[in-house]
Amino acid sequence: MKIKKKKAVKIAIIAVPVFILAVLTGIYIIYGLTLVNPHSEKSLNNYLAIDKNYPIEILATAEYEDYYAVLYKDPLNPNKNAGNAYFRCFEKSKYYFSRYDSIGGSLGMATDVYVHSFKPDFERGLVFIYCDASEDTKCSVLECDYYDGENYVKKLDELEVPTTAFIIVKEYELEAAIDDIEVYDGSVDTNLCEIDAE
Repeated sequence: MKIKKKKAVKIAIIAVPVFILAVLTGIYIIYGLTLVNPHSEKSLNNYLAIDKNYPIEILATAEYEDYYAVLYKDPLNPNKNAGNAYFRCFEKSKYYFSRYDSIGGSLGMATDVYVHSFKPDFERGLVFIYCDASEDTKCSVLECDYYDGENYVKKLDELEVPTTAFIIVKEYELEAAIDDIEVYDGSVDTNLCEIDAE
């Protein structure tokens, strides 16, 4: 009887770690299925398309450090009045090689310049400036006071932009780490009151 108990204990000691390893492997594989390879059009289409049978049209991409951004159109866009270009930003996974997590996106008007900003650490303001088809050849980047959204702290940049689809990646040091970054079509004058599109 004691021999059978010892054998059962040995089997249990082996089976429990094997079971835990199998569960962890399953969780890892399932997590991997939620990620995307942005360098593969098929992977992007599977992740971003409303219906995988109707492929997205990639308009522009940009890669910067651990981030990858995509500007695209979906032929099944249900909200055509809101614009026709989608933007999605991904961050490289710490646990999978060449796989990325989605960290945000938006749907914008076709002819306005938009900004997707976030702070990878407390000091840096990283922005993806994008547009499907700009009517302007310039855009202005402004630092906006976090507590008073209508108070602009300073003009950070003025960029030449193409009239075709684009994504521009920029990094700015802000007066206050919590401030926001906004982008306007055209050239904003130095007193930050008027927008003078050129």
